[in-house]
Amino acid sequence: MLRRGLIAALGLVFIMTSIPSLKAEGPVDIAPTGALRVAVAVGPAASAFWTTRDPSTGKPRGVTVELARAAADKLHVPL
Repeated sequence: MLRRGLIAALGLVFIMTSIPSLKAEGPVDIAPTGALRVAVAVGPAASAFWTTRDPSTGKPRGVTVELARAAADKLHVPL
């Protein structure tokens, strides 16, 4: 069963990467407004999926925020 699932997943990845309209050409395709917009969920405790708010500044912090910052830096666009 695991083998069939792996084959199906690899086949899906192959199909998705071979369709030219689904490939991102650059920052303009990912951030068309010139800034990367990311939605994060704020929860009671930080985890891999939830962010928390910094008590002093009120800004979100956590794994998802750091990943968003890294993506914006790599694309050379503001977050």
